[in-house]
Amino acid sequence: MGTAAVFIESYLFPVLFLYFIYGKMQFFVLHAAQFGPAAQQLLAGHWDLSLERLAIGASATFFIIVLDVTIIYGLLVRQNLKRPPQGFQEIFVPLLGATFYLAYNFVEYLPKEMNVLMIPERFLGVTTVIGTLFNICGALVSIIASYNLRYSYAVFVQMRDIMTRGIYRHVRHPIYLGYTLSTLGFLFMLPRLSYIIVFVLSLIVTIYRARLEERKLMASPEYRQYAQKTPFLFPRFLKLS
Repeated sequence: MGTAAVFIESYLFPVLFLYFIYGKMQFFVLHAAQFGPAAQQLLAGHWDLSLERLAIGASATFFIIVLDVTIIYGLLVRQNLKRPPQGFQEIFVPLLGATFYLAYNFVEYLPKEMNVLMIPERFLGVTTVIGTLFNICGALVSIIASYNLRYSYAVFVQMRDIMTRGIYRHVRHPIYLGYTLSTLGFLFMLPRLSYIIVFVLSLIVTIYRARLEERKLMASPEYRQYAQKTPFLFPRFLKLS
């Protein structure tokens, strides 16, 4: 099972992420006609909610595309598999975590009561900006972490070479820190009950997934020593680890 999972991860997942990139590129295709007038509006010193949402959507989409490219790169260049995924949990839980991350594409299909804004609409501009900042910061953290990890990158739970350099000097699971910041950003952008539920469930699954990885990685004396001095999910300056 573990060998088959690694094969799928190595050859099918890059194609899947290319498909995600294609889907995200449609944002720029659909809004291409708006970018010229938006630039003229900016140069003229005008700023409104529609322009704000266009700028926010473009920046967030761009960073997500870069993240997906980084993931594909990591899946293609990784090496030195030492322990493949073993058992149902080490394959299913990462897939479940990815499902929650993609669940934001489907919340619109939930009952209307779950998609009602939980704040007055007049505050939506402010929360959208805050959410976008979280989203972009999360994407940046994940991009940097994915690049640092590139030769040991994995979706399923497995052991490759231990990474302790770069952003990994400050936190053991920076990719998941980035995901958490990004999903929190989505919640700020659209403060709805459905997004709260998805955020909480995805955070639970992400932490559980990280714990599964820890259980496998702790077999390495190098990782045990690293874990003693490096926080789990949040850097020490956030005082949450």
